[in-house]
Amino acid sequence: MNQGATIHAEQSVTIGSHVHVGDGVALCDTDFHEVDPGEGVHVAPVVIGDGVWLARSVTVLPGAVVGEGTVVAAGSVVRGEPAPWVVAAGAPARPVRDVRTRGRRR
Repeated sequence: MNQGATIHAEQSVTIGSHVHVGDGVALCDTDFHEVDPGEGVHVAPVVIGDGVWLARSVTVLPGAVVGEGTVVAAGSVVRGEPAPWVVAAGAPARPVRDVRTRGRRR
């Protein structure tokens, strides 16, 4: 866990083993406030799988599940469930290639 990383857990944020979290990463299981009156605040658990690498300034939104071995590129926004063992990039983060070496990183 690097400097400036934040975890906002209204309900649940689960982080697996051997996870790398870069500077300025935000893990949020809540939107904090409603956008449209009467719609309520969106809250959903966040799950970060084993061996994940969240690079600098990644934002993980409510309900996201980051699969085992996934690498999320700097500045990306994760929503939904990117496939395991991929490099995901963008806003929203989408797979750009497979991770060549599966298994525990050293």
